[in-house]
Amino acid sequence: MPVIQEINIESLKEFAKSLEGKFLFTKSRKRQFLVNVLEEALEFIPQSSGIARKEPYNNLNRVIKHFNGCRSIESKEYHALTYNSVYILKIVEEYLSAITK
Repeated sequence: MPVIQEINIESLKEFAKSLEGKFLFTKSRKRQFLVNVLEEALEFIPQSSGIARKEPYNNLNRVIKHFNGCRSIESKEYHALTYNSVYILKIVEEYLSAITK
């Protein structure tokens, strides 16, 4: 596997814009969700509930820093940082797939 440069919040936000309107699936449970890039946060909308969940960029930045340190896409590594880790990590996984093609 090629060495991946560190992810930064701006690159991830920009990439997430390309995913708006597309259903994504969480890694373990394969639950569908949508993502929206807002001015102050990423917004995740699980298909099952339809209730939006926002992840402020300061929290997202902590997840990215943790990822850059451990390189894990297992949500259990991030539960102490955010409940929305399953959604964020799917976006990270898609981002990594896109930049390594």
